[in-house]
Amino acid sequence: MEENFRSTSHILDASNAVISFDPSRIEKTLFTRRGEGLPIEVLGFSYASEEAEAIAREIGRRAAAGAAWHDMAIIYRQNRLSRALEEALLHARVPYEIVGDVGFYQRTAVKDALALLTLSSWPDERQSDEAFRRVANKPARGLGAK
Repeated sequence: MEENFRSTSHILDASNAVISFDPSRIEKTLFTRRGEGLPIEVLGFSYASEEAEAIAREIGRRAAAGAAWHDMAIIYRQNRLSRALEEALLHARVPYEIVGDVGFYQRTAVKDALALLTLSSWPDERQSDEAFRRVANKPARGLGAK
């Protein structure tokens, strides 16, 4: 259970160093036979938007250097990070696909909130008709076609 078949030793050494601070962890040392690999680069950012823009730039740089879009991935642990990443990728015109979740603006709660804002800001506009249909029966009030 300690051998890692995917990562290089640089990655595993860093992982071992981080998890060693967990006093409740089961003692084990991860290892690999894949060699050292490239050194880890640690970057610090003050804001999620800065980090997301740097990621989008790096992906764009790698694509310009010949890397295929489908060979690159961003892995994040918290869904709250997805919004900044999506916005940066959209702004940089980097094609992306979210796997295992839905995009920030595709979430039901976000669509409902935007519909309410649209309806309250522009009640007489054409787009408010769709916004009304989206939120009129939330929470369920028994409104139907009639």
